[in-house]
Amino acid sequence: MMVGPMIIATGEDGEVLSPPDDLIQLPAFSTKRAMEFSHLQHFKRLIKSQLPDLQFRLLGDGADPPDFFLSRSDTKFGLELTMFASAQRRERAAFFSKLHERLLLAYGKGRLRGLSGIKVDMAFGELGAKPVSVDDVLFDQLIEAFDKLGKQKRPSMAPDVEIPSDEWPNGTVGPLNWYASSYADYPFRGSKLSNIMGFEVEYMHRQWTTTAEVERAINERIMAKDRAGVDELLIVAGGPDQAGRQFPAEAILASHLLEKGTPAFVKPAHIQRVFIDVWGAERLYLIHDCAAA
Repeated sequence: MMVGPMIIATGEDGEVLSPPDDLIQLPAFSTKRAMEFSHLQHFKRLIKSQLPDLQFRLLGDGADPPDFFLSRSDTKFGLELTMFASAQRRERAAFFSKLHERLLLAYGKGRLRGLSGIKVDMAFGELGAKPVSVDDVLFDQLIEAFDKLGKQKRPSMAPDVEIPSDEWPNGTVGPLNWYASSYADYPFRGSKLSNIMGFEVEYMHRQWTTTAEVERAINERIMAKDRAGVDELLIVAGGPDQAGRQFPAEAILASHLLEKGTPAFVKPAHIQRVFIDVWGAERLYLIHDCAAA
């Protein structure tokens, strides 16, 4: 079951939302085409169960655009795929994937033991500041800090024992501030790092987003793909990218707008139908349909 975002406030741009910044690491796709085909298969499965009158069969690759040529009721049409994605969130993930790889190399050399079941949040200077490069000196200091963390006695996990937040392990290495935010009696899973080590390191940043920004981002994707030859558009929210990274926040934000909001989506000149496939919620939305107009 997918939960909604935290609603921080309501202003001129609608609700201010704080979705989780979790990352799920799936196997990477060998090519962009392989990713698109996976998205198409997910779409095909949902349309069969939720919009059966709009089922289709695959004819083959498109002319880019569109991505695919499909057929419905013996009529050929072009389907283009795109993703509702946060560039800022994905930039952070790209940075942290490199940091995770360096941590895994250290782990392979016998360091970073005793950390399974611990999640660390990391910030760069002020909370919300952009990640900065971590040179070898800073990285060695970070490894030393995490080695010590793995040897420390863990806070009590008893449900009736409340530990003040300022007593949880934390530290500073140059511009890096880290904080052991969660302990569990089981390994963490999600990123490549945690899947191997059971230890997670995440960016201590919550990206506030308004419903107006979500609506605007979806409309931008529609207009960017509105061209001759694109008859239908599939917008994927929360699906895996080519690197296998899946961000539940994208699905949560799209779902919240579609279920709780009153979005005003643009009417494209060429595209006849626009679908939004919300992964995690396993819901397919038809947000524009010329045939029903």
